[in-house]
Amino acid sequence: MVRVDRITMRGFKSFSDRTTIPFPSGFTTIAGPNGSGKSNIVDAITFVLGVSSAKAIRANRLINLIFNGGKSRKPSDHAEVSLYIDNKDKKVALDEEIKITRKVNRRGLSIYKINERTVTRRRFLEILTALGLSPEGYNIIMQGDVTKIIEMNPEERRQIIDDISGISEFEEKKQKAQKELEKVETRVREMYIVVNEKLKLRARLEEEKKNAERYLTMQKKLKKLKASLVKRKFDDLKYKWKEMGMSIEKNEKKLKETSKALSLIDKELSENESLISKTRREVIEKSKDFSLTKEIDKIKTELLRKKDKIEFNERDVARLNSIIEKSEQTKNKAVKEILKLGKPYVHGTVMDVIRVPEKYSVALRVAIGSHIKTKKKIKKS
Repeated sequence: MVRVDRITMRGFKSFSDRTTIPFPSGFTTIAGPNGSGKSNIVDAITFVLGVSSAKAIRANRLINLIFNGGKSRKPSDHAEVSLYIDNKDKKVALDEEIKITRKVNRRGLSIYKINERTVTRRRFLEILTALGLSPEGYNIIMQGDVTKIIEMNPEERRQIIDDISGISEFEEKKQKAQKELEKVETRVREMYIVVNEKLKLRARLEEEKKNAERYLTMQKKLKKLKASLVKRKFDDLKYKWKEMGMSIEKNEKKLKETSKALSLIDKELSENESLISKTRREVIEKSKDFSLTKEIDKIKTELLRKKDKIEFNERDVARLNSIIEKSEQTKNKAVKEILKLGKPYVHGTVMDVIRVPEKYSVALRVAIGSHIKTKKKIKKS
């Protein structure tokens, strides 16, 4: 059970100086003549317990509680009351002795302290409630309160008993806890809704993440496939280019041989023309000679054979020219296809592939030139 050990007052009503009144064990009565300050002690206890109404402590305003001076005393700046409570049973988790202090200044502002530490009024009242003290309770029974209690109905008396026993305090705490619980439940429901929304959002984001990962994977695969396709197409074109180069080289070699054959034929034609001229002269001289005529026919037959061979070679040359022209067209088309690939590593390779040895071009020009000369000689004959 809480026991008040002593009370200290300074500047409170008639107590201008610091005054301490002890309440030893078994203390029951304060006695003294009228005007000695007995009621002011009760007012001081009521004041320090945090009562908010000045009328409850017989004053119009709180500043009226401050000592207003006397014949030989100056008015006080403030009124201060401290109550010392025995807390050896540790009813409250504080020191073994709890000092509660209330001070009011000339502006009417109250300052509350617990063990010399300034606290809020709310915290101050919480400590008092934990100690079983209340500013509006029945810790102090004033004159006329007993008569009021006797005249109360059972419900009102039950309320007083609840207040004194602390049941009202627990009822208030219960109601407060229920309100807090309702707030918490409301917040839980709200949080549940928010969590569900977050879970839905998370699921949607997870799906989007998977789609993005699949997209990136497909992009990488597509990039690899494109690179592989480009390389394969390039290799195919390079192989075709090599085959065309070999074909061109083979045809140019054959053209060179044909040109050489044409040169020999031209030489033979020149010799035959000389022989024909000589024979003509001999024929003119020996036109009557049958054997000479036969020789001339033989030469003419040989000449016709040579002409047929020349025509065959001309067709062969034309065919080779056509093959070379088609090969060049195919080669140019392949180059365009390679360049269309647009890959930087292809350019150098293409330039190396399309570089045709100049010796074949020279051979082709020589062969064509020889063919033209031979054709002119035959026309003259």
